[in-house]
Amino acid sequence: MQKKETQKISELESSGLENKKKQKAVVDTNVLLKYIDILNEYDCILPIQVAEELDGLKKADGELGFQAREAIRKINENISNITFYNSDKFLFMPISWDKKKRDNQIIMCAKKHKCLMISNDINVLIKCNQVKVKSISYGEATNDNKYTGYKTIIMNCFDDSNQEKLNSFADNPSENVFSLYINQYCVIKDESIPIYDNEQNFVDYKIISIIKWNGSENVRLQYKDIKNDWMGLVSPRNLNQKMLFDLMQDDRIKIKMCYGGYGTGKDYVQLAHCVDMVRKGKYDKIVWLRANSGVKGIEDIGFLPGNIEEKLAPYAEMLEDILGDAEGVQLFKEQGYLEIKHIGFIRGRSFKRSILYCTESQNIPLNVMKLLLSRLGEGSILVINGDFEQVDKVQHRENTINLVCSKLKNIEEFGVVELERVERSKVADLARLL
Repeated sequence: MQKKETQKISELESSGLENKKKQKAVVDTNVLLKYIDILNEYDCILPIQVAEELDGLKKADGELGFQAREAIRKINENISNITFYNSDKFLFMPISWDKKKRDNQIIMCAKKHKCLMISNDINVLIKCNQVKVKSISYGEATNDNKYTGYKTIIMNCFDDSNQEKLNSFADNPSENVFSLYINQYCVIKDESIPIYDNEQNFVDYKIISIIKWNGSENVRLQYKDIKNDWMGLVSPRNLNQKMLFDLMQDDRIKIKMCYGGYGTGKDYVQLAHCVDMVRKGKYDKIVWLRANSGVKGIEDIGFLPGNIEEKLAPYAEMLEDILGDAEGVQLFKEQGYLEIKHIGFIRGRSFKRSILYCTESQNIPLNVMKLLLSRLGEGSILVINGDFEQVDKVQHRENTINLVCSKLKNIEEFGVVELERVERSKVADLARLL
């Protein structure tokens, strides 16, 4: 048992995907540097030009050198599953192209193998189109185009065309008039009713409706406050938290996700619901999962003494904030409502009638996220949260959250809400200025 617990997280594999035939792809250097786990997702062809670029970058200072070394190490680990291509013959290259340019050579490798080209270099993607090589970018979603789980529509409700649309929405709830994804919320505001503060400064427009498309019809936002003997009364403090309350209370949604900055209430709202659900018998226990990532920029304190649970204790202290204190956490465990696990040691497990709770998900790579999904047994749900701005290890993919959202955003079992407003304190909100 001890040997199983000491296996490294890097050895984790995405369970259940082994039998799926992978698409062949030539992967550009810029993708391998940031998203090396792509080797698990595609049948990769590696041109010698890419290998040479990585070799030249491995001695670079800072994060770039680290990424190059990690990429080389990962390639070596997967060497039996990678096709290497070494050729200076480029029969398909246009006459106007420079045959000595590495980008052109890499594109021609994809052309020769009649496979996908994956690159985050816009010039490479443009050139691929010129020579009819199918190409895609990978993992380059930014905070500007992230999926928030909701959209805001501002309209003048006195306008005839808008009135017609609102009437259609009211009379035909089964029509997706606002083109929403499944489980996406829509906040409808009336621009003819502006809202001002006490000093007559414009603040916002009046909200006339909040709806959610559940895949078959539009339903209005509905939720209940949480009240139990552990946390007392818990109510949403802002609009986004109201949507998260609704999401957490929707039994159709099995993967309940939220993300946002520090102090926005991610863990407080989600754990309040999880505690309430196990106390009411909807689930048997909370399986609290956490990777032992420290804070970026702070030196690691070294190996911690004790067993696995004792090693995780410093990372589980937020539970004390939610459940009262250390005695509250211990009592919750003794009653069988809480199990604390390192995320690296759940391979082979199957959790039934459980809430798998994963906090700080920005610090885990995509293949581990896949593993989490594969551990869900009958009657279980996955509750996840994270923050784009708090990535504490440079080797972790910085937009795992965004990639998960983009892949699952129109799946009936998935829902997500971004929390924006800091509710911890006014002082905590000052951190954003830094």
